[in-house]
Amino acid sequence: MESGFIVTFPYKHFFIESASKSTQDKGIMESGNLLILQSGTPSVMGNSILYGALTEALNHEEEIKEIYGGYHGFEGISSQPFTDLASLSQKKANRLLFTAPAALGHESDEFHPSDKDFQKMASVLSQNNIRCLAVIGDQKSIQYTQQLLQVAQKAGYALNAMVVPQSNNNEIPMTDHSLGYGSMIKGLNSLMVSFEHVLKSESIPVGICEIEDHISSWVLAGSALLSANTDKNNNEPTSSYLVCLPEQPFNPTEFIRILNSKLQHHSPVLIMTHSPLINEEGNPLDIHAMGSVGLYLEQLVQSELNVMTCVNFCNLHLQPLSHFLSKQDQREAIACGTEAIQALIRGESGKATILVRNGKNTDPCEIQLLPLSELATGIKFFPSDWISHNTMTLQYTMVKYATPLIQGEVPVAFENGIPQFVHL
Repeated sequence: MESGFIVTFPYKHFFIESASKSTQDKGIMESGNLLILQSGTPSVMGNSILYGALTEALNHEEEIKEIYGGYHGFEGISSQPFTDLASLSQKKANRLLFTAPAALGHESDEFHPSDKDFQKMASVLSQNNIRCLAVIGDQKSIQYTQQLLQVAQKAGYALNAMVVPQSNNNEIPMTDHSLGYGSMIKGLNSLMVSFEHVLKSESIPVGICEIEDHISSWVLAGSALLSANTDKNNNEPTSSYLVCLPEQPFNPTEFIRILNSKLQHHSPVLIMTHSPLINEEGNPLDIHAMGSVGLYLEQLVQSELNVMTCVNFCNLHLQPLSHFLSKQDQREAIACGTEAIQALIRGESGKATILVRNGKNTDPCEIQLLPLSELATGIKFFPSDWISHNTMTLQYTMVKYATPLIQGEVPVAFENGIPQFVHL
């Protein structure tokens, strides 16, 4: 697979010339309509993937007659009208590139489809002559795609489907990193820079940042990349960050010892945490009296070290701000959306895009396709040896892994001083 997809896309122009080799494969796919869905928990890169898929689909007028967008993911197939994405204005299409939430929406939390639901979906697709389905989603979306393909096959309906996985939390297996992760941690590191500046300005020695809303250790560790000043020669961390991973046993005595040692050399010290933390027995810490891990740590630090602290609660209910999108993350997102359409044109189905990093961490990733069955279950855990347990700081391995993912900025359009996003 060629890795030329990292070339910067011309964001000023909506109609991107395809860099694919699919012209020699024309005619393999049965002519029909294309439906693009955004499904599952949205990532920061969902709309950039949509942009890549749409612009590539516009290059295949012979194979793809109509390009539809479905509202609210799989849930909306049976009940919502499709939108004509081919008629999208250039202005709206370009705004997809800096709009973080899913522009087409996704399923509700109450959506739990049955076999009858999938049969109805297949019927609707047949009625609209939809032969290709491109799904932008998470592992649940992969499972839904598998079920829909099985139902369509039993009904004798020729349907090809591809999935572009995405996840801010970076837990999707088999891929080097998930689309959206680079932008997520870029936004968090931007927040940490501001937080650290406030602490220094106010002469507060300890800052505690509790990152909320169902994040993973990948996100928590990735938010502390200011530890990039780690000594590359002996791999000894020199940063003023302490990271309390959710699955790493928390020992209050050891925590205070490490923090006190850091305070002798750094001011301020930032503590990154997430709820819940566990004790040595693997049980959640009893913090009900304090209400949160951040407040628990604040009380612990103040009582043991008698120093001033500041707690910052970072609520990531949906997405980080679009202003902190990673350009490298976006390049890969557009390329994966492009590859999904190219694969459909070639007649491939039941597969998903993944990113494979060959050679050094600075080398560009390649896009490969894997069967959906290999991605539908399982989870990619954060390597335990990428955090030094005796210092609670990042190893340089994590810095090398994550730093390339946050490179480059994506410009946001403003009108009258207000950022302009898009809703389809």
